Amino acid sequence: MKANFLKKSLTVVLSSSLAACTVSSLPALSNSTGAFIESNGVVVVEMESTNYSGSWKLVHGGNAIEWMGNDEFNKPGKGVIDIKVKITNPGIYQFDWANKIGEGSSTTEANDSWLKIESDKFYGDNGITIVCPKGMDTAKNTCIGELPEGAGQLGWFKAYRSGGEVSEFIWSTNTSDNDPHKIYAQFNHPGIYTVQISGRSKHHIIDRFIMTKDAVMHELVKHQDESVRE
Repeated sequence: MKANFLKKSLTVVLSSSLAACTVSSLPALSNSTGAFIESNGVVVVEMESTNYSGSWKLVHGGNAIEWMGNDEFNKPGKGVIDIKVKITNPGIYQFDWANKIGEGSSTTEANDSWLKIESDKFYGDNGITIVCPKGMDTAKNTCIGELPEGAGQLGWFKAYRSGGEVSEFIWSTNTSDNDPHKIYAQFNHPGIYTVQISGRSKHHIIDRFIMTKDAVMHELVKHQDESVRE
């Protein structure tokens, strides 16, 4: 398991004695390709550990991936990355990713990808209203609420970042244009579920994502090591 790009970027402040550590002193990387196992209500996934392919390209020294395909503003399902997660503690999990704008100077361009989470209820919540994915299969998603503003279909959310410096990775994941809702997935039973990410805006860069049951833990685990895999 490795620390993420954001965490490793802080190494510039390390003392020279730490910089002298040998490679042999670092933890070995896992070769497993199974589901990422939730532990104590937390899942942490490095995007470079996933089965990305095609127009998703490895960037930032191998610590993040960037969508280099065409803009897919109205059609999810291109360059789909399937990520298995094993939930052992059922409940409601917030989804969040560390992401960056890879081109230009606008905070509203190259800032989003498509997202779908297999779960009993996949939805957005801003504390006042709930939004449900457009075109969702009601037999698979029990969400009851409004439709999000902006694009969406076939049960996918447009998941976008808001604000922050264009040149920096930030933790920001919302759905519904100009009406930001945090994204959640409710799992009623233990099991293995699939998180799907699909290319939308060219040059959107994703480092890692977390899923957490607890709001306090959500902030604490953003730089935690990647979850163990089956």
